[in-house]
Formats: sequence, structure tokens, C-alpha cells
Amino acid sequence: MPSAEPGSSTLKRRLTPPFYSGFITPAGEKFTAEKTLRDSNLGEDDSIELHFIPGKSAKDKYQFIFNAKGAFYDAKNGQPAWNADGVKTVSKLVGKDWIFETSIPWAALGLKTAPSDMKFNLCRSFKEAASNTSVSPCMRAYMDPPNLATLLFSPDAP
Repeated sequence: MPSAEPGSSTLKRRLTPPFYSGFITPAGEKFTAEKTLRDSNLGEDDSIELHFIPGKSAKDKYQFIFNAKGAFYDAKNGQPAWNADGVKTVSKLVGKDWIFETSIPWAALGLKTAPSDMKFNLCRSFKEAASNTSVSPCMRAYMDPPNLATLLFSPDAP
């Protein structure tokens, strides 16, 4: 627990929580979640993808793909041999919905704490329907740097 000096409102250490995201998305009639191993071909399952470019130089690109069985694929600069430490994911199917949550430590993205901003994409692939959707208006692929959305991080945000 962080502490403060008596009579002070300044904390002695700064809290740096991980990147957290949670979603409720339609599962559909023929929801597919078969893979159970890390770095499996999750393109064969219904999936959620997160893409990050944390630096201004766009030197490093990170990709995470998750399915409802808790399996995930992670890659840095297109290299699946790279593995992020500390990634957590939880999924649950409730009725016709997939409830998904994940946390990714900032260190897994090469950062000490949340940046002021970073390029980002959130994507959802529906296997049986052979369709997908994404937050960013990407033209060629989910990781389309010029067209990625920008996430802003502010200590003043509610």
C-alpha cells in the first residue's frame, strides 16, 4: 500500500497498473474456441486481437490474439517466438455473449509506465461467419500503422 508523509498528499511511490481491457461481444450461434496452447493458430478460433505501437518511432509493434479458452498468441515485430511476461486473461461464455478480460503489464510493451499516448487497434474475428471488425479503419491488415487509432492516457481522466 502506498504511503504519504503526515500532512502530505504526495505518495511515496507511483502506482503503475497494467493495461487492462474488458469486452462483451456476441458469441454467435457457432462460436469456435478449440485451441488451448499459447501461440497456437488462433486464426482458427473466434478471437479478439489487440495491437500496440507504444513509441513515436513505431520501432516495436506488439500483437496479442485471445480466444475464449484462455489461449493467447503474442508476437513482437511479427516474431511469435517472443513471449510477453505477466499477461493474464479470463473469458466466459454467458448465453450468446463472450465476456473477455485481459491485463498486459506495461513492461511487456517495453514501457515502465503508461505512455501519454500510443497507437492501438482492437479487433474481433468471427470464425464461422468469416467476418471481422476493428476499432481502427485499417485497410490492409489489423496492424496497419498509418490507420491505427490513438489511445490517450491521462492521470486526470475519470
